Amino acid sequence: MDASDLIYNADQKPPFFSCIMLGLQHCLGMASTLVLPLMIFSAIGISGGKEAALISGSMFAVGFGTLLMCLKSRFVGTGFLCPVLCEPAFLIVSLSAIQIGGPDLLFGMVLIAAIFQVIFALLYPLIRFLFPTEVSGIVVLMVGLSLVKPDLIYSTGSSSLNAIHLASSELITASVTLAVMICVLIWGKASSRYSMLLGVLAGLAAATWQGVLLPSDFQKVLNAPYFSWNIGFALPHMKFDFSLALSFAIASIAMLLKGVGGIISCQKVNSTSWEHPEQNNIRKMLFTNGLSNVFASIIGGISLGVANNNIALSCATGITSRYVGIIAGVTMMLFALLPKITMLFVIMPKAIIGATMLFVTSYIIVSGIQILSTANIDTRKIFIIGLSLVAGLVVEMHPENFPKLPAALRNISEAPIIMTTLTAIILNLLFSIGRSQLASLKINPTNLDQAKLENFLNERWHRWHVSTAIKQHAPNIIYKFLQELAAQHIQGEVLLQLSYTEYQLTISFIYAGSIIDTQICDTENQQPLSNTKLALQQAKASFTDLKTYSSQNTKTQTCKAQINLVQ
Repeated sequence: MDASDLIYNADQKPPFFSCIMLGLQHCLGMASTLVLPLMIFSAIGISGGKEAALISGSMFAVGFGTLLMCLKSRFVGTGFLCPVLCEPAFLIVSLSAIQIGGPDLLFGMVLIAAIFQVIFALLYPLIRFLFPTEVSGIVVLMVGLSLVKPDLIYSTGSSSLNAIHLASSELITASVTLAVMICVLIWGKASSRYSMLLGVLAGLAAATWQGVLLPSDFQKVLNAPYFSWNIGFALPHMKFDFSLALSFAIASIAMLLKGVGGIISCQKVNSTSWEHPEQNNIRKMLFTNGLSNVFASIIGGISLGVANNNIALSCATGITSRYVGIIAGVTMMLFALLPKITMLFVIMPKAIIGATMLFVTSYIIVSGIQILSTANIDTRKIFIIGLSLVAGLVVEMHPENFPKLPAALRNISEAPIIMTTLTAIILNLLFSIGRSQLASLKINPTNLDQAKLENFLNERWHRWHVSTAIKQHAPNIIYKFLQELAAQHIQGEVLLQLSYTEYQLTISFIYAGSIIDTQICDTENQQPLSNTKLALQQAKASFTDLKTYSSQNTKTQTCKAQINLVQ
């Protein structure tokens, strides 16, 4: 789906009733991972009446984070329907933290990770070359693949894949839930936008009929109070263990790259002219995600990440209005204060949660593939993608191969998402050696062979897969500067050098003469290009392929004008 197929885009407001119903549906998607805090805390025996309090805190943090994400401001928010949820990438490291030091250590490490995320966001413009499209894409793909196993286990009510029983009541419940979601989405018309909500309702009916949901479960809902403040304040009791910091940092990178994939999907589906990611919007997403996790740690919640499943759902339904996300966030915060609603999530059958996660996991996997399809795959990227995927799958299929590693490394090696992320980053750094593509051409600015120059540039654009924006601006800049050189009566040939990476085109002019103080402008509006930095400097090295001229027995200095076009 693209922007032309949307019913409501990011800045359009659906009718109020539709906003409420769509917000409720997104609440279900955001709640799909609320089982994670229960899984983490059950590792140290916390259960029973404390479950509702844990769910309340997590729901409130998820709602607050979603509200921040959907805002549209200068510093905070994405301006898109970009909900958050309890992040699966942190499951393994969170289990380790709570087993070592209890909830106080877990919340402390969540705060450490959140601070890392904020710093990462602030530094992102400088370090984004470490995380190109292929790295983001393979992380999103691995997130989807790593969810398949727990999705199937939850859908079947089994303890493991080997214990799946095809005639189980849980599997029937999950099948009904998933079938209704898919059928409504494919063949429904106006109802297709509520596919997840209708699927969950059908699943609840099937679970009641199959005996998966018992009258005693509904009695828990009836016995719960109408209103209660179950939100904690964990900051005064936090503990820290910096031996776990590396694990949480890598999990943070995996989570943030997954979020980058999600926000790129938001950008693509809301723009008919999208070509490359809008980096400032990505930076704000990363910063807002970090702030959300600071808040989550303070009130006693686990780490949050972008809900790619909700983004996929919004793309599938054609409604990407951020106002739906704002309502979903506020609704989730309100639900956190209503124990009867909270208890509904506590008693929600795992089969329904598993079916819901299977529904959205499909979109996450395809989203990762779509991101990878934009990466202009070459030999380097083939091995970055392939070996990173293999590393993650080895951990997923054979986790028993890593039992003797040190504790810090064991946390890394037991999580497929973290292993894939770490492998992709290392390989990207290793294969970056010699990545820049270079080309040069000698030109006489006073007697310019325009056809020769155009052929040279077109050949480079085609071979290097240069973006449309650079194709439009670079020739104008080159011609403008050559005109300036001709006007200054520069004698002899000028060496034009082009250096291209995935993020930047560097245009260099090496000539014998004086430094030219000029400003390169966009020929369309005669304004300086906001993404163009003009650096003029005297060359510190001699250029053997450039003639040296003398005037009154004094050698003319050799100069280099360098222009960087950043996409």
